[in-house]
Amino acid sequence: MIILQIITYTELIVGIYILLILLFLTIIYTLLTSIIEYKIITKKNKWNAIIDQEIYETILDDQSNSNTDFTDYLKSSSFKHYFIKKLLKAEQNFSGNSKESIQNLFDHYQLKKISLQKLNSQKNHEIAEAIQEVTAMNHVETLPKIKSMLQHKNDLVRSEAQYGLAKFSGFEGLFFLDNLQEQLTDWQQLKLLDAITILPNNDEVYVIISNWLKSPNQSVKILAMKLIRKFQLLQMHDLVADNLHDSDEKVVEETIKTLVRIEDNSTSKLLIEQYQTCNEKFQIQILKALEKISNPENNTFLETQAKENPSFSVKKASVKALNNCCSKTDLQKLAHQSNSPELKQIINQIIQEN
Repeated sequence: MIILQIITYTELIVGIYILLILLFLTIIYTLLTSIIEYKIITKKNKWNAIIDQEIYETILDDQSNSNTDFTDYLKSSSFKHYFIKKLLKAEQNFSGNSKESIQNLFDHYQLKKISLQKLNSQKNHEIAEAIQEVTAMNHVETLPKIKSMLQHKNDLVRSEAQYGLAKFSGFEGLFFLDNLQEQLTDWQQLKLLDAITILPNNDEVYVIISNWLKSPNQSVKILAMKLIRKFQLLQMHDLVADNLHDSDEKVVEETIKTLVRIEDNSTSKLLIEQYQTCNEKFQIQILKALEKISNPENNTFLETQAKENPSFSVKKASVKALNNCCSKTDLQKLAHQSNSPELKQIINQIIQEN
């Protein structure tokens, strides 16, 4: 019994020592981590100040000057990589001569060597970063290498390669859409649209976009319609309208948006015909489209929907469209003739809002 008590007491003492040691090690670890983080933050703050000053002076002087102190910092590989990231961020925030000055700064300090090394890396994230860098810094000579990345197994690398092609080659750089199997995300589409600033002035453009409108790839159809909206390609109206009967809801939604932007005399009729086959969600979208088109010839249809459709949301969308097509007096007359308290309320509300 005494031995058992002694052993128990000894184990207790050992346990306390272990706990104290663990507590001591935890404190040491926390202190060391805090010190390291502080040093990193301090170093980054110092680097930020140095790099910002170099960028500012380059933009101000409109040329790159050799800075001995700055060159000393570039002996650090970590500093070089951080400098490149800062240049990329600055390039996004400036335009014109300032953007060109930043690209010259990238070349002046021979940072392209690092990008080329990463471009030939086996690590996917490094390849994607390299494509971003050479694209932002306008190194068009890397285009063949970027083009070879279109079939890369990694999604991010392929995405950056697609954007790089569009950025360097403009509309012609979108050739990969012809046989694209994967779906483009909304963000990818936005970037590609941003990269295309002008369309070639030839009939081939319309042939190419027409083919994209017939693509089995939903996202290619949608991107084609966004291009049509961006550049107001009025002659594509009928080909766009063919997609009103598409089985994919997103395609139909983009089709309606596009038809409103490039409307002609047939647009309202097409939308009203489509309306009869739609669910309530798309009926409301079509009514919103008719509101934007604002054609008095649609008034009879809109009045019918306002009076006879049982859905409150449809009634409200119909009245809002009517409000753009007819006078306040006509709306008040419709309210007076109606036996529906709900419709009267909707009309009065919309009149007050306007």
